[in-house]
Amino acid sequence: MAVKTALPAPPVARRTEVSETRSSGTRRTAARRAAYERLLNLPEEREELSEEGVRALQEGIDDFKAGRTFTREEIEREFGA
Repeated sequence: MAVKTALPAPPVARRTEVSETRSSGTRRTAARRAAYERLLNLPEEREELSEEGVRALQEGIDDFKAGRTFTREEIEREFGA
């Protein structure tokens, strides 16, 4: 049985956070913001998620909230990127 679900909307940066990144000149934050805005403008997916897909997404969200993440450097070491 396919389950139709909506993921919570990602948080929107507050005006002060955006202005701080501009004044500090951090390219990484500006690039992340640009990528985030591109994601917001992607067409909406119409395909329903399977129960397994919903469980996998929830597991990833739970891992992220619990701090079970990897740094970019750890990923590059592991996969030789």
